[in-house]
Amino acid sequence: MEPWRQCAQWLIRCRVLPHNHRVTWDTAQVFDLAQTLRDGVLLCQLLKNLQPSCINLKDINLRPQMSQFLCLKNIRTFLSVCCEAFNMKKSDLFEAFDLFDVRDFAKVIETLSKLSHTPIALSCGIRPFPTEESVQDEDIYKALPDLIDESGMEEDDELYYDCVYREDEADEVYEDLMKAEAALPSRTAESDIRSCCLLEIKQTEEKYSETLESIEKFFMDPLKKFLPIVDLHKIFINIPELVKLHKSLVLEVNDSITHKSSQNLYQIFLKFKERLLIYGEYCSQVESAISILDSVSKTREDVRLKLEECSKRANNGKFTLRDLLVVPMQRVLKYHLLLQLYFLCLCFRSNIRPEYATSNNHEFKMHTFERVTSCKVCQMLLRGTFFQGYFCSKCGTGAHKECLGRVDTCGRGDSGTLKPWRENGPSRSVRYTDSGLPRLQVIRTYSGYPAPPVNNGPSLTIQIGDTIELIRADPHSLFWQGKNIATGELGFFPSDAVKPSPCQMPKPVDYSGQLWYAGAMERVQAEVELMNRENSTYLIRHRTKEIREYAISIKYNNEVKHIKILTRDGFFRIAENRKFKTLMELVEYYKHQSLREGFRSLDTTLLFPYKVPENEAGHASNRTSGMFLSPKILGIAIARYDFCARDMRELSLFKGDVVKIYTKSGTNGWWRGESNGKVQKCTAYGGKGFRAL
Repeated sequence: MEPWRQCAQWLIRCRVLPHNHRVTWDTAQVFDLAQTLRDGVLLCQLLKNLQPSCINLKDINLRPQMSQFLCLKNIRTFLSVCCEAFNMKKSDLFEAFDLFDVRDFAKVIETLSKLSHTPIALSCGIRPFPTEESVQDEDIYKALPDLIDESGMEEDDELYYDCVYREDEADEVYEDLMKAEAALPSRTAESDIRSCCLLEIKQTEEKYSETLESIEKFFMDPLKKFLPIVDLHKIFINIPELVKLHKSLVLEVNDSITHKSSQNLYQIFLKFKERLLIYGEYCSQVESAISILDSVSKTREDVRLKLEECSKRANNGKFTLRDLLVVPMQRVLKYHLLLQLYFLCLCFRSNIRPEYATSNNHEFKMHTFERVTSCKVCQMLLRGTFFQGYFCSKCGTGAHKECLGRVDTCGRGDSGTLKPWRENGPSRSVRYTDSGLPRLQVIRTYSGYPAPPVNNGPSLTIQIGDTIELIRADPHSLFWQGKNIATGELGFFPSDAVKPSPCQMPKPVDYSGQLWYAGAMERVQAEVELMNRENSTYLIRHRTKEIREYAISIKYNNEVKHIKILTRDGFFRIAENRKFKTLMELVEYYKHQSLREGFRSLDTTLLFPYKVPENEAGHASNRTSGMFLSPKILGIAIARYDFCARDMRELSLFKGDVVKIYTKSGTNGWWRGESNGKVQKCTAYGGKGFRAL
């Protein structure tokens, strides 16, 4: 097998190329592999896969679109890391142009082969190459430069990398051009966030305006003698209009910041809002402009030489016209970020960013609470139906705006458990450690890819089994912030890569000494235990399907009923409106309060624990019947005709049934009574439905 085919197979084993990539097709040629690797992106990804910590993908351009400047930067990053992290000799490495211009692709294959034999690569358990005798054919590499020039970027490659120029891709050309050369004017400005924001807006606008003028002066004007007016317009689109626009904008921005304390800065951008719409035309045509520029450069030697000359005059050859044409799109995508940062500096008194939003280590944000919620401080309800108050993304506390400054320090909750991270649905809750922060166990290895959002921070490398101390957890975020206990490193990791640490889970409480506790028991067995007992005899059992869950089984109206005890957020409950810290509290409460509070058809209390002997329960029944089971009887009646109950609240009767009447105060002719051991409401139709005894 040819060396390049073995190289492609090695890249697939390294998870750099998919198994069905075109280099594996029967019709594949060495050109396909060369074209795939030319921009340097996959080579950098290769190093990341072999040793995650050796390279940060934020330092490379993931979508260079074959820009020479960006591709060479990626390739040189790859070569540098090969020397520094993989200890390869410089003599073993190819030159950057050997790959980009495919001047010596055989050397590229040789370098990758030696990389596959390095100790780091071998430690990954991936078989190196070549693994068999190779057929050397130098002729297949000689024609590559001509093929590259003729074909350009294939459609598959364009689809593979998607569309390129996005604001979150930290474009190197834009950053280099916008970089301020002068130091900040004063120490006060350095320490003042607002001043720094204004200074950045001012300086970058000046730099950008200069860049536009440079494109017009050093490229567009000289090329008028070499290109027809149609091609000139297609390449430079509306650059002259952009130059005029930003000459005016930079003057007004400078005047506002220098002489008016930026008080009218927002008015300036509102004023220019309509004029900035010309960027729609530019951004929609810039890809076509670059394609036309590439085509003209390849077909006309005089234009290519003139472009090189223009580049040297404009910036000493650092940036080509192809690179500079991307800058306007980058700039227009930066405006909202610059203004958003400035806006945040002004909004400490607003509802969005109130004064005490971060007091006592909290991170309060305006929030819409789906459920009725009380303020942590004043215990009053949060008002309204949306954006009722503020929610701390770290501990889950809710509060009024006016109460934020009085909320206790973010950390341990009243019950010793972490507040629920999600308001609806199941939530994971863990006990706090001595540091006051919850700990999580890693269930999936994460090495920094995919990377967390740019505005979050660095990624945190974690391995299965590691323990993470949680610092920040936004309920709607895919990434959380934490500290790896083993390494002491801080960073962001995927929220689905962890689970509550087993050592943090609450230890089961021993209830075996309680007369009502039955241990693990199926509901069928519970029915057998209770069927021949007094009404209101009950037991608490572990549900066998969910060993951490409990259930109440109770005999009522000569039937055994089962109630699931919900254990959520560290509390026990059978109804949403009442919760208990312990199972003991729940049992004690419902010994004196009817279960009807949560179940309308279950009007009884927890009266007789099932472990109490039946004769003792019978005596207790006689002593307490007047209190719980036998309300005052107003009279006895006989049903005059059959009645079929329409729901659980009504009492079905047959003609001739004896009914004990407890109350006649119901509405619309309904009384409350008992028949055949069942207590429900029954219809009297003004007394005509019953016959008095």
